[in-house]
Amino acid sequence: MKRRGRVLIVGAGPGDPGLLTVRGQKMLREADVVLYDRLVNPRLLTEASPHCRKIDVGKRPDRPGMTQEQIHQMLLEHSKTGATVVRLKGGDPFVFGRGGEEAAFLKKEGIPFEVIPGISSSTAVPAYAGIPVTHRDAGSSYTVVTGHEHPDKKQNSVCWEHLAKGAETLVILMGVKHLPTIRDALLKHGRSPDTPVALVRWGTRADQQTLTGTLANIVQKVRETGFRAPAVIVVGQVVLKRGELAWFEDKPLFGQRILIPRSRNERGRLANRVEELGGEAVDFPVSETVSLPGMEEALRCLPESEALLYADEPAVKLFLERFLETKDIRSLERFRIFTPDREAEEGLKRFGIRAETEVDGPVSRPAEGTALLLHTHPLEKRWTFRFNRRFPNLRTIRLGEHRPVAKTGAERLEERLDWVVFSNSHMVEAMMEGLTKLGMDRRSLFGRVRVACMGSLAAEAARKQGLEVEVGLSESTPEELVQSIARAITRSRTAEAMGEG
Repeated sequence: MKRRGRVLIVGAGPGDPGLLTVRGQKMLREADVVLYDRLVNPRLLTEASPHCRKIDVGKRPDRPGMTQEQIHQMLLEHSKTGATVVRLKGGDPFVFGRGGEEAAFLKKEGIPFEVIPGISSSTAVPAYAGIPVTHRDAGSSYTVVTGHEHPDKKQNSVCWEHLAKGAETLVILMGVKHLPTIRDALLKHGRSPDTPVALVRWGTRADQQTLTGTLANIVQKVRETGFRAPAVIVVGQVVLKRGELAWFEDKPLFGQRILIPRSRNERGRLANRVEELGGEAVDFPVSETVSLPGMEEALRCLPESEALLYADEPAVKLFLERFLETKDIRSLERFRIFTPDREAEEGLKRFGIRAETEVDGPVSRPAEGTALLLHTHPLEKRWTFRFNRRFPNLRTIRLGEHRPVAKTGAERLEERLDWVVFSNSHMVEAMMEGLTKLGMDRRSLFGRVRVACMGSLAAEAARKQGLEVEVGLSESTPEELVQSIARAITRSRTAEAMGEG
């Protein structure tokens, strides 16, 4: 029987990928097809399966986009094939997102659908700029309005007279283009020229920009600074709270765009840490992990083994996903499970397994049974030495390897970038191979960025490629590496400030 398709209308939030809802993330991971808008953060697309089809249906000023009718037809066509289709829309799909129109169309066509709300930019973007839309001392109500309609339009659905007189805080979405006439309409209907105004561009992202002024001077400030859309406009006394409540711009990686070459199969813990400190993680898939015959060998060796040792997180994922196809996780209870790798430890926890992490301590009696050392990345010699002391009957099995993916678009490499971060030596090699395939001179990239590496193998591989490694720890977790990058940025900013002084 043919599977019945469905459509999930998902709010992607305002830009920070960490603001995607848990249910929205779950639906993305289950999607067969994703139709996404222009303002959706590209990082969110990495949540979808590598086999998921991703289609850009966004409208752009520099090129004609799909009409709403064409988008409707795409939703219909893909859902009728039995696919799970995610319609990924910026902010909340029912707040000036035309999500209601798409839901009505699907209802009419008899296509099952669900709406997963998103965090609206109308509140989140001001919050990231340190502006509460309500505050006991500055405003007890707020109104959200579209600025897309021209205020001079004869049949305008927005009543600017009522907004000027009745809205303590006014949040205007999509209004930068019409800011001069919006300003004139508010002044015409009695709003004070001294009313504070803030424009927040690319809110909640590492390249967030905030411009403040008053109704009297904000248009002139926009012209002088070249401030452009997309931006959220906030009008009201709450704007003055920004001076004491601004927080996002103070994060140590704020404004930094960090390229992270990664495996297409892996979701980014390193990228998450970058974003937690205010940076923008630019994902760049350069390889994919594929299983090797060693997987079947490992399964055959299980009955005679007493311990499982994981060298890296991909080995955890490959082995346990394959194991659980036919077995219950509880059947692993008889094994001692070790890993000195923190990412592998976290990966095991996601499967409900707690691993022993101490492999270098005193050994009064080495284990007698066979231990399986499972890995995907090349092993350093010290690894097998460390494990052999505790497990003389050590059997090393490589479960998978990382192969280069097909050519990836060079447009991401042509954007402004501040750092390139390599999580292991394989990523260095895969990145260089990718640049060669794209026909790019590596100097055009590495001549303008700083380089950080996680672990001695990665740093050694990068130096062999002629790269200057600024941050490279012999043993490092994503948390430690990102903190080291933050310290390097602080040192640079301090040096610049002293030079200017």
